[in-house]
Amino acid sequence: MNRWLKRIFFVLVLGALIAFLLPRIGGLQKDAEVLRHARWWLVVPALLLEAASLFAYVLLYRKVLTLMGHRVGVFATTEVTMAAFLVSHLVPGGSAAGTATNVDTMRDQGVPRRPRWRWRSPRSSPPSRS
Repeated sequence: MNRWLKRIFFVLVLGALIAFLLPRIGGLQKDAEVLRHARWWLVVPALLLEAASLFAYVLLYRKVLTLMGHRVGVFATTEVTMAAFLVSHLVPGGSAAGTATNVDTMRDQGVPRRPRWRWRSPRSSPPSRS
């Protein structure tokens, strides 16, 4: 079987699974019914706001990493964040599995598992020597 036939077969099987299996899992049938009566003109602004929210989270995460002394690119941070969200929503164990994915992927980016610093707010004064 050549490469293109494998890809087409994969897409067809994935499409069939999404179309027939997912609506029956976890009450998605009711959600689909609600979507049939949705105001579609509100969907586009909602998707844009959700994307802006996720991107703001990515920028915050990147800023924290930068304050820790680790420069990680926006694309890599976005990829890690989205992978962690996906894993935490699909895998049993939720946030623990997403956090493990996040930590492992960030280690691949050169970020150590444990920080080598103690957090100090930029506005806090140095400790007094009494």
